[in-house]
Amino acid sequence: MPTPKQYFDDPREADLANRVWEKSALLPGHWQLQTSHEIFNNAAWPWMNKRIIWARDWITTKREQDGLGGVNSLNAEFHTNFTAEEIADVEHFYVAALLATIGGPTGGIMLNAIGDSFWELVVGPARIAWSYGIKAGLKSFRPNWQQLTGPDAAGTRFSCFYTFNQLAEVMGKE
Repeated sequence: MPTPKQYFDDPREADLANRVWEKSALLPGHWQLQTSHEIFNNAAWPWMNKRIIWARDWITTKREQDGLGGVNSLNAEFHTNFTAEEIADVEHFYVAALLATIGGPTGGIMLNAIGDSFWELVVGPARIAWSYGIKAGLKSFRPNWQQLTGPDAAGTRFSCFYTFNQLAEVMGKE
């Protein structure tokens, strides 16, 4: 089975993605999911990869904990020195993977295409424009497009691989 690190060109981001993936296997029973992720975790859809839910919840919580994009909280836990940008790229990867696992074998790709595009090209720039002005919001389109075509696309591919394999495994047992 592929690991998240295989979906990254940057070796540091690949290392972080893999660390989060390994951490996600240890979280059930030791970590309280956010409410929205708890709902997804309780869903009984046969294609869902619960580990992706745990990975996304953990890295998002770390990013939000310290107000510095996870630099303090995540690096303290891993004893590393990842940058806020590296952490954000890996979080985007797991956000896209979560959307793809929720959407199922075919719906995941469509859900990501719609959800990620809306987030990166509408919500993200609007949030920046609201806080820093229209000019800053417009400037954010390029980095947001890079997120959409980089980590978001990689997360979708990673999740879809697991989605198809899990569904095939479940159907093979029936």
